[in-house]
Amino acid sequence: MAAVFELLRPHKKAILQGSFREDAASLELQTAKEILAEVLSIRLTDVDEMIANRFEDGARDEEAGKEKGL
Repeated sequence: MAAVFELLRPHKKAILQGSFREDAASLELQTAKEILAEVLSIRLTDVDEMIANRFEDGARDEEAGKEKGL
């Protein structure tokens, strides 16, 4: 877990100093992916795949709800 905090520090400093502008939402997403990968002991590509599958499932559920008139 300490490695995750080390990853966060440079990003946080860069944003606070204003020398490195990065979209805050994409930074948060990348940080969350890194945390998931470390906690679950999986690769970042596996995390990306999990997220993609979740979006596909959500889109199918939403489409099914529209068809049923929900």
